[in-house]
Amino acid sequence: MQKRTVDAVIVPRMGVVMDAPVKWTVEVKDRFAAAHKLEHHRGQCRRLHGHTYEVAVMVIRKDGGLDDINMVVDLGPLRRALRRTLVPLDHSGKLLNELLHTADPTCEIVARHVAEVMAVEMSSVTSTTGLEILRVTVSESIGATVCYYPGGLT
Repeated sequence: MQKRTVDAVIVPRMGVVMDAPVKWTVEVKDRFAAAHKLEHHRGQCRRLHGHTYEVAVMVIRKDGGLDDINMVVDLGPLRRALRRTLVPLDHSGKLLNELLHTADPTCEIVARHVAEVMAVEMSSVTSTTGLEILRVTVSESIGATVCYYPGGLT
């Protein structure tokens, strides 16, 4: 019987091309406090207000495996990358509108910003290669959460 090999696997509904099936994900969480207003919102959110945002970033290894000490990635450097991503937003004295250059800094915009900055920060704090952000989750309050998938959903 001939052995079949798989060159790439697509994570169902994630659109991420993998070198092997995903077996593990790693997620780090942190929070930051910031004020904003949604200038085009028709309700209360149009006025200046603030939140303590909770942010979670889930990463995978594209090879689907573990490193030489049986980890997807060392959590310490990954936590530091998330903290470095959030520090400029946390109690900055500026509105998210100004920091993110938009009239409507929704959770969706915050999640995309975190994904973009976190990708750069990850590469500067960890030597683990082949890491990819699978999902960024941002909650502005209990029961109000947005998930952003940088690779898209298919």
